[in-house]
Amino acid sequence: MNREPVQAIVFDFDGVLADSEPLHLRVYQELLAPAGVTITNEQYCARYLGFDDEGAFQQMAADYNLMLGDEEIEMLIAEKARRFEKLAGGRDVLYPTAAACVRRLTSRWPAGIASGALRADIEIMLEGAGIADLFRFIVAAGDTDASKPAPDP
Repeated sequence: MNREPVQAIVFDFDGVLADSEPLHLRVYQELLAPAGVTITNEQYCARYLGFDDEGAFQQMAADYNLMLGDEEIEMLIAEKARRFEKLAGGRDVLYPTAAACVRRLTSRWPAGIASGALRADIEIMLEGAGIADLFRFIVAAGDTDASKPAPDP
């Protein structure tokens, strides 16, 4: 079998390197509670995991009959980013061995990230873990025409 040598490593982020989904869920819950919406962990995992923020808010609006236009969704995304930064900033939310794995692999191959998460969220978490400088590129939500779960990133 003729195998091509590894040329680079591309990581997904949430669920692969970072365990930030509980923080995302917490912020969604805080933002939607005033509208009477309660999202459980099970609902979040089944319905909204894998969406970027815009897609998640659009799906939540459809699921809970919320009248959210583009402007309201943009405001929710901005507020979610602010609250998420406050929660995740300065904390290491990576899986326990993720940083060591990244250090080991990037000592041999170039690496990047392709994620449906916001660039700012990814950068906050990489900086908190002390490995931001190990990645040569990040493709985040908004960097491609279609975000995850589409394969564009």
